[in-house]
Amino acid sequence: MNSIVYPQQLQKIPLRITAGLVWFFSSLALLIVSYNTTISFVLTLFLLYEFAISFLGFFRFSLFKILSEIIWELIFNKKEDRVYYRPKRFAKFCGTILLFFSIVFYLFNSNLYVIFLGMLAIFSFLEAFFNFCIACKIYYLAQKWKWISEDACKECK
Repeated sequence: MNSIVYPQQLQKIPLRITAGLVWFFSSLALLIVSYNTTISFVLTLFLLYEFAISFLGFFRFSLFKILSEIIWELIFNKKEDRVYYRPKRFAKFCGTILLFFSIVFYLFNSNLYVIFLGMLAIFSFLEAFFNFCIACKIYYLAQKWKWISEDACKECK
């Protein structure tokens, strides 16, 4: 059985394109929720799938990763700009948790569904358009406060 090997660094532009796709789909789910909750729920499930497989390291099954790499090649000519993987993986974990709770609240007919999905839309908007990753900042603070070992990512500062 092959183990999953996580990269040490990732290209920044495809990550931001993926964040743009997350923003688009989460915003679409928010706009549709008052007209058709089933379609909104399916979009949310799709987002959960994307976040979960990315967090778990199954990148080859991610439609967003494939689309972001195609866009990166066509528009940005594969410009190299790298970021460390661990904070981005933590961001995927946070997004997975937001989507999980969003789905749980949807199943219980709670309006908190919209709030959690809205949080994801805001956070992905900030990442896509302003290169500001809230979860990455939380990761750095957790390292600074010794909640996460500095050995987990020595380069992350």
